[in-house]
Amino acid sequence: MKKIGRSIPDYFEKNMVKRLFREQETQLLKELSKKIQPSFQLGAGLLSDQKNRSLLKIFSASDLFTCDTRRAVKKNRRRY
Repeated sequence: MKKIGRSIPDYFEKNMVKRLFREQETQLLKELSKKIQPSFQLGAGLLSDQKNRSLLKIFSASDLFTCDTRRAVKKNRRRY
């Protein structure tokens, strides 16, 4: 992520604090959601948090490529 200045795997390895990463991810989503026409490329981890799913709902569904949220969250939980 550009905001943290390193790759996501490197961030996890160096910090070992997944919760902090998810909090920063949510904060970044809040900041971006205030822009007029944001464009996101998201991983399934972002969808594992209800706050993030709620923030994403403010965007027009026609502008999103979506998948089944339950499937994405379930798949993500197996990874971690």
